[in-house]
Amino acid sequence: MLRPDKKYSVYDLRQLKGKRCLTHVHVKSPEEAAAAEAAGIDLLSCSFDSAAAQARLPLLVAAAPKSFISGSTPHGMASPQEAIRIGFQALELGASSVYCSASPWMVEAMAREGIPVVGHLGMVPRHATWTNLRPIGKTAAEAKPPPKPLGISIEVQGVSCTTCTKNN
Repeated sequence: MLRPDKKYSVYDLRQLKGKRCLTHVHVKSPEEAAAAEAAGIDLLSCSFDSAAAQARLPLLVAAAPKSFISGSTPHGMASPQEAIRIGFQALELGASSVYCSASPWMVEAMAREGIPVVGHLGMVPRHATWTNLRPIGKTAAEAKPPPKPLGISIEVQGVSCTTCTKNN
């Protein structure tokens, strides 16, 4: 097993960049979380988008205390302030980070407040209306910020996300 016998920190994850691929699984129950941790899965994610999911997060954390767990924020957050509030709520309940598929401005707001946040680069599945279900940024031309209204890119390095999901 390559995974250390401790919970990863954001520092640990950044040190692993380019050194090895990490494993990830989405868990929905304490039993799944415990099994994933026992199997040596590096990263866990869970929903954090409903009252039931928010109540379940502490149970997942207790079942997998050495796992880095990212809680998925709800779609449709209305403001950066709401994103920040939800991000801190997830951290207070034991999440190691939050996953946010909202706009880069929401992700940036959470990162500015010190919330470890995972965002998207490339294909964002819920943006298929704009792009179809296909990866974006595979060519040099597409890797540049596109024109408005799709041009919602911000300088990702300036955001300091813990990770960015690139689907292709």
